[in-house]
This record gives sequence, C-alpha cells and structure tokens, in this order.
Amino acid sequence: MKSGTERGRELGLSIALGVLTLCTTLWAGLYHGGGEADSFGELLRSGAAWRAAAAHAVALLCILLAHEFGHWFTARRHGVRVSPPLLLPGIPPIGTFGAAIRMELEPMRAGSLIRIAAWGPIAGFVALLPFLVVGVMLSEVKPLPEDVSGLLLLGDPLLLQGVVLQVHGVIPEGQELFLHPVAFAAWTGMLLTALNLLPVGQLDGGHVAYALLGDRAVWVSRGALLVLVVLGLWGYPGWLVLAGLVAFVIGVRHPPVALEGPVSRAEAGLALLALVLFIVTFTPAPIVPSA
Repeated sequence: MKSGTERGRELGLSIALGVLTLCTTLWAGLYHGGGEADSFGELLRSGAAWRAAAAHAVALLCILLAHEFGHWFTARRHGVRVSPPLLLPGIPPIGTFGAAIRMELEPMRAGSLIRIAAWGPIAGFVALLPFLVVGVMLSEVKPLPEDVSGLLLLGDPLLLQGVVLQVHGVIPEGQELFLHPVAFAAWTGMLLTALNLLPVGQLDGGHVAYALLGDRAVWVSRGALLVLVVLGLWGYPGWLVLAGLVAFVIGVRHPPVALEGPVSRAEAGLALLALVLFIVTFTPAPIVPSA
C-alpha cells in the first residue's frame, strides 16, 4: 500500500509531464500548421498556425489519455494498483513519445490481464477515429512539388487508406494528401497503438500474448523482434532502434506472473480485437524516404 506522500508525488509527476507534453505537442502542431510562414517570427504571430497547433495538441492528448485511462479504469476494476497516466514529451514532428502507466503485476486471472492490456488500445482507437475522419476531411489534395526533399512523407496504415478513399477517392498520380494537424495527430495515435500492440515484453501486446500462452509467449516476442530487424534492414531503419530498445530496455520476456483461471470467450474476443487493431494501424515504413 502506498502512502499519501507517494501518491502525491506520482500525481505531481503526472501533472508536470502532462503540462510539458502539452507544450511539446503544441510545438509539433506549429511545425505542421505553419507551412505558409516565411520565418519563425511570422509563425509565432500567425493565429492560423496557433489554431492548428492547438487542434493537434488537443487531439493527440485526448487519444493518449483515452488509451491510458482505458488501462487505468480496467485495472482498478480488477483490483490492480496502477499509477496515474504519465504523458511522455517529445520533439517534432510528433511531439511525444506516447504515454505510460505503472502497473503492479501480481498473480491474477489470465482473462483479467487481457482485459487490462486490451482496453487501453481499444479506448485509444475509439478516441482517434473521429479525429481521423475530421482531420482527413480538413486535409487537402495538392500536387507534389518537384523537390520533395523537405517533405515528411508518411506510411499509410490500412485504416488511413480506407478513410482517405471514402473522403477523397483515389488520389491522382503526382498528387498527395497533405495531412491537417488533426489528421497527423490521429496518424500518430495509430502508430503508437500499433507499437503498443507488438507482442513483446510488457507492451500491451506482450501482456495479451503472455496471458494466452504463458512462458511460451517468449517465442512470439523473439519472432516479433526478428521481424523488426528485417523491416529495419530492408525498409524503415527506425525499426532497428526499436528492436534495440526491445532487446536491451523493454526486454523480450514477460515478467513471471502466476496466472490463474481460464480465459472466457469475451476475453478471447478482446485479444482477437487487439490483433485486428494492430493490423489496421500498423505500417511497415512509418516514414517514407523522399525521392
């Protein structure tokens, strides 16, 4: 049991990181919404750029907090002690490294672990959907400039492809959809959802895999690590960085937890839904090299 002082420190850290992440996501929003500004000073004086930055920050923070509170409420419902959500500030172009929540893993039902792990990505996914649709509607289809070296070209998850097709139809060759900052916040939410659902260690997907397979889940984690290395060598080099974090920081093996009780159909359904969310939000190359 934590003392009042410890809980106060956790809450203070959560608030401080939240304020800092608000600042960094605003900064990233200015990066995306200030394309018409010719100088940094003009950017700071642009009301339109600040409105776009605020829209980006609000959308992204809503997605992140929905994800973490999905974990938090489910964990509390199952009697598992958890910390307040911790938002992680970052730098442009994204402005955040996501969010985290500290959970005291104790012996529990395998189904409870699935529920706690899966409801975070599900809640975050539900939150990002309206931002994705509205953001794509606000985005514009424009001709690509001759020199694309300064553009940030993004990989398109299946979900984004589907929404773009419904809203804008097939994008003509030589043109591209330039994402509004709200759409970019939703894209970031999809990327973070997919990363969290990797079946590795104490990531959300790692919890689900461990709940289903027990110690055998380590082989799934090793397979996921191998796939990241292959994608990094023949596609997006950033996966090599993530593979290194997995191997040396996160850890491939899930901490031992004495799981008890069977998994219900509803809980197996949540695990399957988590897999579907991973498929529709994952992209093999989040950043596409410009020609």
